[in-house]
Amino acid sequence: MAAPKKKSLIDAVAPATPASPPESREQSVPALTPSSQKKRPPSRKGKSFVGGYFDPAAAKELKKLAIDLDISQEAAIAQALNMLLESHGKPPVF
Repeated sequence: MAAPKKKSLIDAVAPATPASPPESREQSVPALTPSSQKKRPPSRKGKSFVGGYFDPAAAKELKKLAIDLDISQEAAIAQALNMLLESHGKPPVF
């Protein structure tokens, strides 16, 4: 009598039911609608982000200067940008 045929490894790991076909890309990615986008605070409306990556020491000095002047870091950067623009003959923007 012949020994029963052994199952292959593929048969052992195959799902009992066939897998459903993958969803199309359009179905799996939600459409960006105004309701799904994050809302900006009113104070940021009509403004653009301007930033950069600096050494921690530079960030610390900016923070200390803003505290000493009793202004926000954003106000300190705005003041510095105005000074830079004026030094190149451009009108201030803040």
